[in-house]
Amino acid sequence: MSDLDFAAVEKKIRRIKKIYNVHSPQRKEAIRILEESKREEIKEILNYFSTNNPKIYVDINENIILFEDLVQLDRTVIQKICQKFSPSLVALALRLGDENLRTNFLQGVSSDDREIMEPIISGPPQKKSNVMAAIGQIMIYVRSLQEKGLIGIVGGANKGGTFV
Repeated sequence: MSDLDFAAVEKKIRRIKKIYNVHSPQRKEAIRILEESKREEIKEILNYFSTNNPKIYVDINENIILFEDLVQLDRTVIQKICQKFSPSLVALALRLGDENLRTNFLQGVSSDDREIMEPIISGPPQKKSNVMAAIGQIMIYVRSLQEKGLIGIVGGANKGGTFV
């Protein structure tokens, strides 16, 4: 059973439709609304725009950075993330990552950190709210690095990002 709040999704769609303009500063606000949304909400919002406003859909899809896009990060950026956060927090976030994302992160950390992370990644169930909070902390940091020009990751809700 989904914990998707359709009223919240509809409210976000209305807000994005109201402020969205490809050439407007509010465009960043619209992207941020999505980036701060739950995965299920993002999917519903993008489905809406893919059907009802393909121009917005394409632009959002090219500019949003999601957790899955981190698979394209190089080892240096992965190490920055792992230095900023504890190995247990990173591992908690990686529970929702695919195998490629997990592998990239585990290859980018020390063997000591890997020993801490592996049992958490594959261990017993964790509260979804804790996992999502860990992902949220990491994504805030990654986005701040991008905004400062320290990394250049191009995201996409339906494709892997590209590290440039």
